[in-house]
Amino acid sequence: LACRVPGVKITALEFQREMVRLASHNIKLNGFHDRLEVLHGDLLTPPPRLAASSFSHVMANPPYFESNASVESDNETKALSNHDNGVPLQKWVEFAYRMVKPKGYASFVFTADRLDDLLASMYGKFGEITLFPLWPKKGQKAKRFIVQGRKNIKSPSKILNGLTIHEANGDYTLGADAILKDAKSLNL
Repeated sequence: LACRVPGVKITALEFQREMVRLASHNIKLNGFHDRLEVLHGDLLTPPPRLAASSFSHVMANPPYFESNASVESDNETKALSNHDNGVPLQKWVEFAYRMVKPKGYASFVFTADRLDDLLASMYGKFGEITLFPLWPKKGQKAKRFIVQGRKNIKSPSKILNGLTIHEANGDYTLGADAILKDAKSLNL
């Protein structure tokens, strides 16, 4: 995002200290220290610097799995990223709602099999909800969605065509390649 949108100011909140260190190192290597910062903390007790209604856009990739809903990875970092560890999805949505300005955007990358949980959590808080499916390959079911809504907006929801990520042979599609290599944006 910092590469694609010149001048954008980004504040990230990360629970895992090792990921904060890694992100901070990458920020320094890429020269974004003046407009990108990563804070250590969690959304249940966020750092005081994160003021309510102060962000134009909140983006999140919440853990896909509820606690004890599936077998956890042996990799502790991955297990912490993929399992909610007692912080339900609703808390992620409430945090985004609290942090975003009125009429601001919240975007979530989430798994298709729990899409109804996400939409139920957004109900009454976000409107103009846009569903953008991510198809692994043509003819396969979407496994992930980008779901975007606007705070306190009552406009109807819409489902976009989405993006197919891979060709049958495993190569990236032209659309995915344009985003990953050429920094083309998604128009949600």
